[in-house]
Amino acid sequence: MIRISKGSREINEAFIEQLKSRVGENDKKVEASVKDIIATVKMEGV
Repeated sequence: MIRISKGSREINEAFIEQLKSRVGENDKKVEASVKDIIATVKMEGV
């Protein structure tokens, strides 16, 4: 979903920083899931 941010430069920069910090969290979750899947496939061969 695209969010439109209206406001001063400071508000918009804070919003962008918040988005950047959340991206790191999602990457870690996805990376952990992928590692689990790969480990399972290696162990079970499925």
